[in-house]
Amino acid sequence: MSLTKVTYSMIDGGIVNAKDFGADAAGDVTPQLQDAMDAAEDGILLLTPGHTYAISDTLYPKHGCTIEGNGATLLNNITGVGNPLQIAESNVTVQNLTIENTANNPVYTIADPSYNGSDIFINSIATTVVNTILRNITTVNSIEYAAAISGNGDCENVLIENCIVNGGKWVDCFAFEWNYRGGTAPANIIVPKNIEFVNCKALNNNQLTGFSWNYGWWISTCINVKLTNCIADYCKNAAAFICGDVGSIPNKDRMTYSLENCQFVNTVYYGLDSFSANTITPPDDRYLISVRNCYFSGFAKSDSDSLGYSVRSCAGSIVIDGCEFERMYRAFRIGTSGGAGLEDVKNIKIVNCTFDEIWSAPINCFGVQNSVIANNQFGDICQGSTAAATDSAIYMSYQSDRNVITGNSFGIGTFTPRFYVTLIAAGTPSLKIPTGNVITGNTFLRTTAGNFNIINNTTSQDYLCENIISGNISLAGASQGMVSGAVYFSNEGGNKVAHDNAAPVAGTFAVGDKCWNTAPSAGGTPGWVCTTAGTPGTWKAMANVAA
Repeated sequence: MSLTKVTYSMIDGGIVNAKDFGADAAGDVTPQLQDAMDAAEDGILLLTPGHTYAISDTLYPKHGCTIEGNGATLLNNITGVGNPLQIAESNVTVQNLTIENTANNPVYTIADPSYNGSDIFINSIATTVVNTILRNITTVNSIEYAAAISGNGDCENVLIENCIVNGGKWVDCFAFEWNYRGGTAPANIIVPKNIEFVNCKALNNNQLTGFSWNYGWWISTCINVKLTNCIADYCKNAAAFICGDVGSIPNKDRMTYSLENCQFVNTVYYGLDSFSANTITPPDDRYLISVRNCYFSGFAKSDSDSLGYSVRSCAGSIVIDGCEFERMYRAFRIGTSGGAGLEDVKNIKIVNCTFDEIWSAPINCFGVQNSVIANNQFGDICQGSTAAATDSAIYMSYQSDRNVITGNSFGIGTFTPRFYVTLIAAGTPSLKIPTGNVITGNTFLRTTAGNFNIINNTTSQDYLCENIISGNISLAGASQGMVSGAVYFSNEGGNKVAHDNAAPVAGTFAVGDKCWNTAPSAGGTPGWVCTTAGTPGTWKAMANVAA
């Protein structure tokens, strides 16, 4: 009677065991481990608990393979371009595994694609890769200018759960972005879709020199990406949500990015950064960014580079709801200062948020339009406050038009800003002043100068800021508002009420509209009234003030 050799795989009930392929031997086991993965196509590969597998080349899990790491370690000794694990087929799961990089790994340059040195790279450039699961993965030691866990091209339905990247010099801990397939832009663009991160951590990714390096998450031109209960701690930049080339993305697809219950703490530069980096400008409604119930905290609150959320060149809808911002220079920088034609940030909603220990203006806006700032609480803000308008709690400049500021509480903490809300003319080649904004229903608890401040920076009345300012409550006993060379309006019945040091010479007015004199004197007129409708109409001085 012949005897059949009993294998570990037979003992495990048909599961492929790496021991049967000699993968548990000492030294380099790359060929043996690849043979085991080949055998585990559409099956399960079992690694030995606690064992360390040294490899010198990239491993490729086959279709349908589940790698059960059992707490084993993959020791990356690759000295050239390569990834410890490259997933280029569908329905692959990798779980309960540590990947440790050694000093033998090469140092990449910033010119190299960051996925070249990724510990795990979902490579869907050549073909679509769907249904990838990475669970309970830990990376140890970084490769300079590489991303730890990345996906590129046409990967779909990716779940990354309970994964931890211990950073250092990773460009990105987690990175997913578009690519091209079989051609050039824009006809053959492919983008990752349905990427979900749950309970993941990006830690201590801060050792590269340079402002723009070291991200926890880098998400560029993806469709439907969600981060839930994730943490970035001591990363130079916590996350970037980028709206890039849209190319042939179907109209029904939207770049939807969302954060839920995440913590981005001890960031040096950006907590979150959103911008469009396109050769093809996406339609205004092509993407939606949702940030809810998240916590942002900077590393050095007086450092002007420390920002909670920077929004640049985004025309899609962005919602920030129920978040807390503290210990940073500014909570929001929305838009870009420095020139004309920058009014390209629209449809921002900042609601139900709290702001504490913010060094300068918590919300600093340049050319922001059609947005809402509502029901927020501003506490210990503007701790480095000066007399500058830029130290206002909400600062709007350039063509910041048709925004609503309502239901906010200002000054609930120890420190107070110079002004609470400032609308100011700025921009070249000609000054642009915010118009059509509504400031209503806010509560001003304490202030040093004025609850709102409107500055035109020009003596020309061609710059009319038709803003509605009404129904606000001041509990500080300070002036309700300050006007410096500007014309602004609020509703009084069916008429407009203007404030300036002279009757309007530009703009369209109706009979009964008023302009109050911002520089009255004894024996002079308190203001003017429009007696004939027109542009600007006929204006008559009111009865003089007593001498």
